[in-house]
Amino acid sequence: MLKNVLLAAVAATFIAAPAYAGGDKGSHKPTPPAKSWEKKDYKKHVKWTPPKKEEGKKPGHKDYRPKPTGENVSDIVQDGTNNEAAVGQTGYKNISIIDQAGKENRATHVQNGYKNVADTLQDGEKNSSEVTQNGAKNDALVTQIGKENKSTIDQDGYKNEAEVLQVGSKNDSSIEQSGSGNKATVVQSNYKLAAK
Repeated sequence: MLKNVLLAAVAATFIAAPAYAGGDKGSHKPTPPAKSWEKKDYKKHVKWTPPKKEEGKKPGHKDYRPKPTGENVSDIVQDGTNNEAAVGQTGYKNISIIDQAGKENRATHVQNGYKNVADTLQDGEKNSSEVTQNGAKNDALVTQIGKENKSTIDQDGYKNEAEVLQVGSKNDSSIEQSGSGNKATVVQSNYKLAAK
């Protein structure tokens, strides 16, 4: 009799438990925002300043904004010696990923805005990567393999895309994007210097 009562209580607990709407709490994928305003408002502005939610406005209303802080994601993985990584995030649902292997690599991400993505992978020695994003839905991907490669990306606006691949030694690239919908790709390799 006691066993049946306990089983019934456990079953009732599972039925009554609320579902978590945000997905897996350990996941790096943020919950999609309301889509009725994001393109309309952010596409016009080169610089983004965190807007304030107006009283009485509900999600889906053209004047509604999410809270300017919270739900940013930063993931740093380092393997080797004397690698350094720094991340600064303000805004909403920005994602920063830094993965470094080797020694004395440096990576910096600064994100201000909404749903920007910065991803840096470096493997080798004394590689340097800097990504600065201001605005909404900018995307930057940096991959550097070798020695003393340097990459700088500065994005200011909406939905800009930048991708850098540098392999070898002493490759140097700089990308500056302002406005909306700009796309840039840099591919550089120098195997002879890397082999020394």
